[in-house]
Amino acid sequence: NNSSMLRFNKYYYSEFPFTIDFNAGGYFSNYGMVVENPNELVTWNMLPWGEDSSHNALGYRYSKNMRYNDMDYVYLPQTDLPDADSIFFNFLYAYRNRLTSTNRDSLFVEVSTDCGATFPYRVWSRGGLDLCTQEGSGSYFVPVDYAEFDTISVSLAEFRGQSVMVRLVAKNGRNSDLFIRQISFDNLCLSATQEYFGEVDTPQIDVYPNPSDGFVNIFIPSEYIGTRACIH
Repeated sequence: NNSSMLRFNKYYYSEFPFTIDFNAGGYFSNYGMVVENPNELVTWNMLPWGEDSSHNALGYRYSKNMRYNDMDYVYLPQTDLPDADSIFFNFLYAYRNRLTSTNRDSLFVEVSTDCGATFPYRVWSRGGLDLCTQEGSGSYFVPVDYAEFDTISVSLAEFRGQSVMVRLVAKNGRNSDLFIRQISFDNLCLSATQEYFGEVDTPQIDVYPNPSDGFVNIFIPSEYIGTRACIH
């Protein structure tokens, strides 16, 4: 009467390049992702954000996980990288400390080249204050504005021409909450171009006179000073 149980994960595949926008919320399978929650405690989930909670993000609630150093994983779709020098994993995330103590939440990006059997390559990591995209601390953090998200670009050039799988690893320090609103695998390094991909507010820019004799005045609202603009 002996019995045994075998667990396995079914992973997904997406063709390079691709972008995943989490604004619609829903199930992880809708995005071709798999969550691994070894102890079945708090894990990765879809979290609402925005002033009226009208947006969704891939999130991790470190603040609600009572087990220090607990690690949970979300596996992104496997993809075949091109044989090129410019290959990036981009993502937009927001995080702010809730506690001023030494409680240290961490986020890691790891890569597998053997279909998810092992993940020996840790290509990006941040923890504690280095993880913060906003200064200060206080109540439970929920971003309300796009400007609270940082754009991160991780080079995958060392894996050019290979089939890879990327996973995100949350290591719990019981401090605050993390929000990731978009990810992409692309040839573009979005952090270098200061480009926010996804929905953004469209500024009202005035150009006058129109028509002109070749010289024009361009009025840009003060809240957009310091951003990059392309004029054709």
